[in-house]
Amino acid sequence: MRNKQLLLSLLILLLSALRVDAATYTVKAGGGGSFATIQACANAAVAGDTCVVYAGKYNETPSLNTSGSSGSPITFSVNPGDCVTVSGFNLNSESYVTIGTPNTSHCTSGAVTYSGFEITGSPISWTQIHNVTIQNNYIHSVSDMCLAGPGTTASGASTFVYVLNNTLTSCGGPGGLAGGIAVEGNHWLIDGNTISHIEDGIYLYGAFLVVRNNHFGPITAAEQGSNHPDAIESTCTAGSDYPLQHMLFEGNTIQDWRSPDGHGLLLRDTQSCGMTDNVMRFNQFVNVGSYWTSNETNSFNQLWYNNSSNNTEADFSPKEFSNLTFTQGDTGANVINNSPELKNTSTASMLYVFAL
Repeated sequence: MRNKQLLLSLLILLLSALRVDAATYTVKAGGGGSFATIQACANAAVAGDTCVVYAGKYNETPSLNTSGSSGSPITFSVNPGDCVTVSGFNLNSESYVTIGTPNTSHCTSGAVTYSGFEITGSPISWTQIHNVTIQNNYIHSVSDMCLAGPGTTASGASTFVYVLNNTLTSCGGPGGLAGGIAVEGNHWLIDGNTISHIEDGIYLYGAFLVVRNNHFGPITAAEQGSNHPDAIESTCTAGSDYPLQHMLFEGNTIQDWRSPDGHGLLLRDTQSCGMTDNVMRFNQFVNVGSYWTSNETNSFNQLWYNNSSNNTEADFSPKEFSNLTFTQGDTGANVINNSPELKNTSTASMLYVFAL
C-alpha cells in the first residue's frame, strides 16, 4: 500500500509540473503585453506556444533557440490587421517553427498587402531546419538573400520546409544583387510567392522539391548589370550541392525577366552530380531576356510539357523569340506539347517537339 501511495504522489507531482495547455503570448513594443520584444518571447516559447506580435517597428533580429514538436510548432504571428516591421529572423537549426500569419486581415505597405511580417534589413536565415513554415510575409531590401540558407551541403539537408505566399523583392538591397531563396534539402514546397528585382529567383538543390504557382519578375537589364539572372538556377558543384532530383516546376509565371543573360530555368549538371527525373509543366514565360529554358546537362529523364512562351530572347542577339536549348545533350528528355515551337542546339542527340 505504501508503495502505491508513493507512486501516486510521484505521478501527481509529475503531472503538476507538466503544462497541459499551450501558451499564447503577446508582444507589444510600447508595453502592456507579455513581452516588449520578439526575442524575449522567443526565449520563453516552447512547443505549442504562439508569440502574437502587435503593431510597431521592432529593431531586432530574433534568434531562435528552441524547437517545437510534431503537431505543436512554435509560432510567430502578427495580430490580425496590424503592421509589424522586424529586422529579420535567425532560425539557426530549430525545427517545427512557423514564421508569419494565415492569410486573414492584411497590412498594406505601398502596393504590397500581406498578413505576416514586414522584414527588412536582414533576411530570414538558417543553418539546418526541418518542418518549418514561412508564410504571408513581405521581405525586402535585406542585406543578403531574402531567405538565406547556407548554400552548401556542409550543414546537411533542410527538409519539409513550406514557403507560402510571401513577397520577396530587392534581396541584397536596392538593385537586387542577391538571390531570393537558397534551397539545399529535400521535400520543400514553394507555392504562391512573388519574387522580383533580384539576381536569381531560387537556387534549387535537393530532391522532391515542388515549385508551383509563383510569379517571377519583373527584373530589368539595367539593374542586373553583369549579373546572370535565372528564375530557377541549379548549377550543381560536386561535393557542395545536392543534385536536383524529382523536382516539379508547375504553374509558374516568369514575366518581364529582362537581361541578355536572363533565363527562365537554368539547369546544369556539368560535374555529373546526378540530376534526374525533373518535370516542368503548365508554366508561362513572357518577355524573357534570353532562353526560357537552358538545359546545360547530360542528365536523365527531364520532362517539359504544356508550357507556353511569348517574346522570349527579347534581349538576345539575334532574336529568335522562343528557345529551349540543350547544350550537353538531351539524354532521356521529352519535350511535348509546348507552344510555340522550340529548338534543340545540341549536336549530341535528336529532340522531338510536338507543338500546339
